[in-house]
Amino acid sequence: TSSQLGIKVEGVIGHGKRPGLFRSVHSVTLTVNSAIQNRPQHTLDMKIEPNETLTQTVEPHNDFFASQFLLGFPVPGLYQVTVDTSVTDDSNDNWQTGPRHTLNVRSQEDPSSKVSVPQAPRPTPPSQYIPPNPQGVPLPPPGVNALPPPPPPGTSGPPPPVQQFNMPRPGLP
Repeated sequence: TSSQLGIKVEGVIGHGKRPGLFRSVHSVTLTVNSAIQNRPQHTLDMKIEPNETLTQTVEPHNDFFASQFLLGFPVPGLYQVTVDTSVTDDSNDNWQTGPRHTLNVRSQEDPSSKVSVPQAPRPTPPSQYIPPNPQGVPLPPPGVNALPPPPPPGTSGPPPPVQQFNMPRPGLP
């Protein structure tokens, strides 16, 4: 039972008021870390490590960069996902400039993966239908109008009146 989350990180490198004052950015390193905050008791015996760290280094184009990550959440629970950003300059020095963003993600257990427990058969509810009338023809349920049967072939005359069964609505006097 594993959930996944796709994360897309995009950014623009800001240079301030004087662009040539600071070193130029050669690459941007993005680190995404997911750590479980509360692991359900029934998953403690699983030999799965729920924490994950993914890192990508991208080169900016026209001061724009983008990267994508696919995080896996192998056990259900509440995870804290942190995205860290650092830059590497032309001298190959790494600068922890930020920003750093944190979000909480709840991974649910997939109900389709649970083993279903067989249930005892339910008793059949009593019939809502009225027993057949003396002619042996079953009557419709309460609140349902029944059309009379068509007259036998070769006979004419006015059709018999339509029977109507009314049932009061629940909660009304």
